Amino acid sequence: MGPMLIFDKSALQALSLDEAVLANQFFMANITPLLYVETLADLSKPAQRRRSADDIVSDVAGKTPIMSAFPNVPHSELVLADLRGTSISMTNRPVILRGEVRRGPDGMLGEHFDQFPEVAALERWHRGAFDEVERLFARQWRTQLSSLNHDAAVAMAKNTVPEGTRLTTLQEVKTFVDSAADSREPAILQLAMELLEVDPQSRLEIAARHQSLARPTLREFAPYAAFVFRVDLFFYLSVASSLISGERPSNRVDIAYLYYLPFCHVFVSNDKLHARTAPLFMEQGQVFVEGVKLKAGFAEITEHYSAFQAEIEKIGLVAFARCPPKTQTNSVTELWDTFQPGWQMRDHDGAVAAEAEGATGKVTELQRHIAQAEPITEAIDPDSVDYALITRVVPMRRGRWKILPDEAAGHNREN
Repeated sequence: MGPMLIFDKSALQALSLDEAVLANQFFMANITPLLYVETLADLSKPAQRRRSADDIVSDVAGKTPIMSAFPNVPHSELVLADLRGTSISMTNRPVILRGEVRRGPDGMLGEHFDQFPEVAALERWHRGAFDEVERLFARQWRTQLSSLNHDAAVAMAKNTVPEGTRLTTLQEVKTFVDSAADSREPAILQLAMELLEVDPQSRLEIAARHQSLARPTLREFAPYAAFVFRVDLFFYLSVASSLISGERPSNRVDIAYLYYLPFCHVFVSNDKLHARTAPLFMEQGQVFVEGVKLKAGFAEITEHYSAFQAEIEKIGLVAFARCPPKTQTNSVTELWDTFQPGWQMRDHDGAVAAEAEGATGKVTELQRHIAQAEPITEAIDPDSVDYALITRVVPMRRGRWKILPDEAAGHNREN
């Protein structure tokens, strides 16, 4: 599998359907709650020329990755868990809800995941099937977005800046918020809980825990909560310093994509605010790529694989194109060079056809194992399981591409 990528909606919209299928092929995808919400919110927008709101949502949903897509747990849940003492892994991988642990007839333990509800919803939206509750949510979200007021939060943020201190660049703001997160002042924890909207009862428990640990810095106490706090404080101080516009409500939503940077390798966006701010918070080797640049790479790869259409029709794109074409140098191959070193030594362009032809027996054996695995009642550390199995419903074809071979129909699980 390729590097872990986060798309914002602007980058997905810019891709053609054929290019989006290749993005799904060569990258794993962290599906942030923001992408899900932003896409759904378009249902309440006025029609654009000849396209209805339903058509616009269907288009974005159809381009959103399905294979190797992992919906991230909302940042608010992770922040609260972190403040309460649960360690949040920030290792460029999505944080997902745990599956059901089952024991197979051979004694092996596996963590079984049903199809992720978020991915199933996106696939349903692609077909134009929308529930009334989703339309209601879309209207409420757009109303909420239009009524956002940052004044109170901006005022609280300004109180952290010593009198006479001027922050004139985004880098200066970032340096200041980093120092705030490294402070041992109890007021920083209180400000963080205010900006992060922690409920009153939890605040009492968190403050007591903080005191019991001899008041460590916020970054020592709750690293992920500190990360989100730094993003929020950065945004509000940047608004106060007129470095980011506070007049565009969408800026507050856009900046929230940065909450999920610890859970990816690559963040892709065409948004100017993201281009200015995301690199400042890429602290674990991540990279920011403009959506137009990545689109150009996928366009070049689309042209390359179009010459192999007949071969792809036989075994499917999944089996034919395990890696990007190693004869090319573009934004896609550069990302693989960075995060998948040695990938050019692997087979590509149909060299795995024999493997694909022999896969049917393996799938049948796996299906039998799944059917016989039983849920267990005893407490088991999910990190100690022998395998993870995810159910996915993958279309046989999308755009010009035959994705799966005919014999894969009905077998939509990833081991």
